[in-house]
Amino acid sequence: MAFPKGKKRPEGAGRKKGTPNKSTTEVGLFFRTILDSPDWQKKVQDYFATATIPHMPRHILELAYHYGFGRPTEKLELTGANGGPIHVAAIQEAAAAFDSQLARVFERGATQTVSRITH
Repeated sequence: MAFPKGKKRPEGAGRKKGTPNKSTTEVGLFFRTILDSPDWQKKVQDYFATATIPHMPRHILELAYHYGFGRPTEKLELTGANGGPIHVAAIQEAAAAFDSQLARVFERGATQTVSRITH
């Protein structure tokens, strides 16, 4: 049911946080059904075993698996120079440099900076 235009929405209206999108759920179920079928797995196995140059773009197959089973989690590790720890002093120096640049921008006047960006 469409909500009347111009009226305030009632509290708690709409999809609740964390509720999956219906379309995404249906597409995922569709791909899981195909990708889990023994016929499909046999075809893919035969295809990659016999094809000298795969004609199926890899990103198409990858997208199907992402829709079907979700994207794998990625791990990101941050390190300092030569794989060592990140030094807080370097972060503080960068923050201080940024603050001083920001102060110079405000000293010149925000209108001068904005007019230079927009023209």
